[in-house]
Amino acid sequence: IPSMHDTTFNSIGIIMGRTNWGYIPKIKKPSSDRAKTTHQRVCAHYNFAKRCKECCDFPDLAVKPRLKSGNSDFDEANSEPVQKTVAEVAGSLCDGFDEWARDSKLHDIPDDYGWNEMSAFAAFAD
Repeated sequence: IPSMHDTTFNSIGIIMGRTNWGYIPKIKKPSSDRAKTTHQRVCAHYNFAKRCKECCDFPDLAVKPRLKSGNSDFDEANSEPVQKTVAEVAGSLCDGFDEWARDSKLHDIPDDYGWNEMSAFAAFAD
C-alpha cells in the first residue's frame, strides 16, 4: 500500500480489515516511515479507523463515511453520511495510545531491513 500511486490507491472503494504492526516483533517491523504512510492511507477507511490501534496516531484524520445502512450516521438535511475523524470513530480504542506506541516502538524503526527480510521469506515459503 505505501508504494501505490495515489490514483491507484484512491481507486479502491472500501478497505476492510486491520493492521497491527505494533505486535510484529521489532526485528521484523517495517520502518516507521512506511508504517506512517500506510496508516495514513488505510486509516481514512472506517473499518480500519474503528479497529486499528495504529490509526490513533492520526486523531484528526478524516474518515470516509460507511456505506448507507441502518447503522450509519446521516445528515438529515441532505441525506449524506456524516464524516468523522479517527478519534470519533475509534473512541476508547485510542485510550493509552501514547504508551502503547512507545512500548511497541511504532515510531522508532529507522529502516525496512527486517520487513524486507520477512517479506522475501514469505514470498518463497511455498
